[in-house]
Amino acid sequence: MSFRKYEEYKESGVEWLGEVPKHWGTQAVWMGFELGRGRVISKGEIQDNPGDYPVYSSQTEHEGEFGRLNTYDFDGHYITWTTDGAHAGTTFERRGKFNCTNVCGTLKSRTKELNLTFYRYAIDVAAKWYVRHDINPKLMNNVMASIRIPKFPLTEQNKIASFLNKETTKIDTLIDKQDQLITLLQEKRQAVISHAVTRGLNPNVRMKDSGIEWLGEVPEHWIVKKLGYIATKIGSGKTPRGGSKVYLEEGILFLRSQNVHDTGLILKKTETVYISEEMDSEMSATKVKPGDILLNITGASIGRTCIVPADFQPANVNQHVCIIRVPKDLQCYLSYFLKSVFVKSQIDAFQNGASREGLNFEQIAQIALCLPPSSVEILEIVNRLQNDLRLIDQLLAKTESAINLLKERRTALISAAVTGKIDVRNIG
Repeated sequence: MSFRKYEEYKESGVEWLGEVPKHWGTQAVWMGFELGRGRVISKGEIQDNPGDYPVYSSQTEHEGEFGRLNTYDFDGHYITWTTDGAHAGTTFERRGKFNCTNVCGTLKSRTKELNLTFYRYAIDVAAKWYVRHDINPKLMNNVMASIRIPKFPLTEQNKIASFLNKETTKIDTLIDKQDQLITLLQEKRQAVISHAVTRGLNPNVRMKDSGIEWLGEVPEHWIVKKLGYIATKIGSGKTPRGGSKVYLEEGILFLRSQNVHDTGLILKKTETVYISEEMDSEMSATKVKPGDILLNITGASIGRTCIVPADFQPANVNQHVCIIRVPKDLQCYLSYFLKSVFVKSQIDAFQNGASREGLNFEQIAQIALCLPPSSVEILEIVNRLQNDLRLIDQLLAKTESAINLLKERRTALISAAVTGKIDVRNIG
């Protein structure tokens, strides 16, 4: 879709806005909105006082809902934003009775001449320019109050808000469909792996009871062992002296749980950090080697695992990632086995309900495995999996690329509309 521009523009004097339509003005956020802040709300308070009123926090999943209480602190139509952490500057539109934790700021309109949907879009774009990036990203109330935002007639605000709601809904629907495809592909990938490493390639092979609940039957000639009997090393990294303050933009790669995925190591620029050679030497026991299997042992990504490629650059790991070192002829096979549904089930069983405190080395050593006694059969399974997964991984990469393009289009469209770079007043 191509869009027309406004007839005349002028310089706004605001960096994030640039040139704006000639009839637009600007004002500071505090001039249009009353600013507030949430309060400290613990999980214990939510457990002790469950109710119908949502508690919003810094997370972005589930619209930022952290839990529910039987009381509320806010009632009405608000914009909220995250003040601290990885999602600092992210905004939401809230209606009705709700609560906010202390990492949320609130904006309530001072006048009926402001369309909060439009300003939620606009402030979300503007806020990213003002987040302070240091140890912990922040966008506090005093900074938010000073941000200059566009000011123009309500009828035009309504038009832009309606346009963006319609267009972003279309894009979000496409993103949801791509996300569903990714889920199906990931399930297919795990099923292919799980079958190969517990049933082998011969459909007519005689089976036996493994004696392990999670495994069930395995080929009669296969061996069942605990990982601890095979691994020559099971150990995690550690936090470097000085914590995140010592991270560099170049040096020795420092791997963290966000880099470890079942499809391999992912080194996005925004999630990749480095440490000095001196620091790496001090942490010599946690250096990774080609062929090492990495396993996330804490947090939401617990159980994600991948192998370090043969030609991989020197690297170290933090305390949330476990290094599993096994004999060379078993590296690829066991890296696949640890991705199977059977190992994931064992890892889930090790956790204490919803607390998910993390895996310890003893639990990892107790993970039950099955493997062929012949290195020839092991290699055949590895080769088949590499071939069968190649197409699935290609489809996953294409789907993820499509999602990124859709998200970029969504961001660009919102930015263009709220800064007046396109004129949507006459779009139906």
